[in-house]
Amino acid sequence: MNNVAHDDRRGADDRGHAVRWDVADMTTRYGLVPGAEVGRAEISLLVAERTVRTGKGEETVVVSDRIILNPFTAKRLLVLLGTILARQELRSRERTGEGPQSSERRTKMDMIRFFEGGPEEK
Repeated sequence: MNNVAHDDRRGADDRGHAVRWDVADMTTRYGLVPGAEVGRAEISLLVAERTVRTGKGEETVVVSDRIILNPFTAKRLLVLLGTILARQELRSRERTGEGPQSSERRTKMDMIRFFEGGPEEK
């Protein structure tokens, strides 16, 4: 676990209010095995750092944390992760010289704009 003492990330919420992220008490975990559970009014993300193999051909997933989200927050996380992954994929492919064809790039950029709520490119 790494404790981050200070972070100057700033941004704005949907209403344009300034947001400062206080990460002084944050811990960092590297989740290798994702999991999720659905309850009546909540979605739980399970963070597992490792699995343990038993001698009987089984694996036990050692869950370290559970993050509980309401459906609205889970949907926002889905949109955020989709945007981040689309950007990362474009950057990675461009860096390795395997950049997407112009039509594929346009589709990816349209997807990013959709997730961010920005205007479509013509």
